[in-house]
Amino acid sequence: MSAHELQDAIRDKLVVESATQDIRHALTYAEHLIGSQTWQGARADQWAGEWKRRRHDLENLLAETLAELNARIQRLSAGP
Repeated sequence: MSAHELQDAIRDKLVVESATQDIRHALTYAEHLIGSQTWQGARADQWAGEWKRRRHDLENLLAETLAELNARIQRLSAGP
C-alpha cells in the first residue's frame, strides 16, 4: 500500500465528512420547515414514524461509511 493510497483515503474521508455534515443540516432544516403542526391525524403520525425510521437508517449508514473509511486509513497507515 502506498502513500498515495493513504492520501486518497484521507481525502475521501474529508469529502464524505463534509457531505455527511451537509446531509445532516439539510435533514434538520427540513424538520424545522415541516414542523409538528403541518399535518394532523393518523396518516401524519404514520408518515412521521417512517421519516424517523428512515432518518435513523440514514444516520447509521453515514456512521458506518465513516467508520469504514477510518478503518481503511488505519490499515493503510499501519503499512504492509
